[in-house]
Amino acid sequence: MIAQLLRIALRQRFLFVLLGAALIAAGVWSFTQLSIEAYPDISDTQVVVISLYPGHAAEEIEQQVTVPIERALNAVPNVIARRSRTIFGLSVVELTFEYGTNDYFARQVVLEKLRDAQLPDGVTPTLGPPAGSGGEVVRVASGLSAGDSVVVDGAVLLQGLLKPASR
Repeated sequence: MIAQLLRIALRQRFLFVLLGAALIAAGVWSFTQLSIEAYPDISDTQVVVISLYPGHAAEEIEQQVTVPIERALNAVPNVIARRSRTIFGLSVVELTFEYGTNDYFARQVVLEKLRDAQLPDGVTPTLGPPAGSGGEVVRVASGLSAGDSVVVDGAVLLQGLLKPASR
């Protein structure tokens, strides 16, 4: 079978050269259409709800803050995981969404559902920053704190901060 294919290729050289050129052109075209990221974000969309209730025990916060927030967020669409942590004075509820869910859609839906939560006076839930795992790598490598808002050129960041840190 291979010998027969080689005989046909030698007889029809021009056809096989055109076929090879077409394959190369298709490969170059598909390579130009490929999106390439230096540090792709492979994590799912996450929304973190943070609530402060200073001066109260973890059990109180669990009953009065965390559970009502979890109940209010039960009907959020595309959620694949819900996790909550409660410590002295702090409640953190994390929602993980299905792959492909838009970050801003997820945040908007969570904000809409949070309005329905029955919370004690003085508790205002806020959303954590919209940062994925890639953004956290950049923040830690650059030495920025979570509250800093600095616009950094990607090439400068890669050459000046991340390359030396990875050596």
